[in-house]
Amino acid sequence: MNELDNSFVKLLGRQPSDAERQNLYKVRDALCLKENDALWLILIALQYHQNLYEKIPSQISENVDVMLRHVVDAANRTIRASAEVTKADLAKAVAQAANEVAHSTAHKKRAQWIAACATITVIIIGSITPKVVERQDRGWSR
Repeated sequence: MNELDNSFVKLLGRQPSDAERQNLYKVRDALCLKENDALWLILIALQYHQNLYEKIPSQISENVDVMLRHVVDAANRTIRASAEVTKADLAKAVAQAANEVAHSTAHKKRAQWIAACATITVIIIGSITPKVVERQDRGWSR
């Protein structure tokens, strides 16, 4: 284990991954750092934070997906509940309309029966009245 790996283990409590090691070597070569340079600890800490920050977008995406699923589920529940309320309201409206139609039809039928009975009564009275008058004229009245 070299000095870089030892510093990494001391600071983070684990061995660096190959990708982390390669990134640190790029910085070492660019800045011409020596193995025992104090800047290594700062670079390792920055590398650690970079790794943490690289995970944030995927964590945000996962959390957004979870939240969207919750929102969709809540919206679906609301839609189903609204549909049930609408069905109940529609059934009530249909029943009320059917009741009104039945009352209207019954009223019309009753009016027709009354008119028919009145017509028949008028016809019967009209046909009986001349006979009664004729009988009274003959003296058959009581």
